[in-house]
Amino acid sequence: MKKRIIFAIFGILLFSGAMHAQGIGVVSRTAIYQSMPTFIKDLKMIDSLQSTFSMEIQKENLRLQDRVRTLLTAYNPKDDESMEAIKKRMSPKDTLALKVAFDEDLALEKKKKGYDTRLERLQKEKVEPVLKSIDEAIKKVAQGANLDVVYFIEDVNTSMAYFNEKKNFTSQVIAALKAK
Repeated sequence: MKKRIIFAIFGILLFSGAMHAQGIGVVSRTAIYQSMPTFIKDLKMIDSLQSTFSMEIQKENLRLQDRVRTLLTAYNPKDDESMEAIKKRMSPKDTLALKVAFDEDLALEKKKKGYDTRLERLQKEKVEPVLKSIDEAIKKVAQGANLDVVYFIEDVNTSMAYFNEKKNFTSQVIAALKAK
């Protein structure tokens, strides 16, 4: 009797495990993105702009820091000396030059915020709608295939010892995206 109960429990566990395994699928983020050349182009454009903006801001920031350092070095500031104390010892010409550098720093901060706003807008206009349509296509395919879970293969492939290609739904997702 005990053997039957143990076999029954083992069979139920095995069957339920197999049932859960049936509801899992994967898709390739890379293949999906590659099937959308405009999306790849937009991602590269945003990345390029971000890099250009970042380099420009960094270069300007370093230039301003060098100007301020050069101005202040002439007055041998002490470690614990405040900026106000140093300004009191500075010539009117150097004080004005320091103020101009600080004003330029504020303008640079505004410029950086403008760049950030532009990048966020591009993200919302170009990237987010595509990611939403990809999510919708994945959901549609998953529901049609009666899947409980769909993983991006790039996120889980390093931990997989075996993978059944029948569980790869990438081509169906790409077809669903193209059908839109």
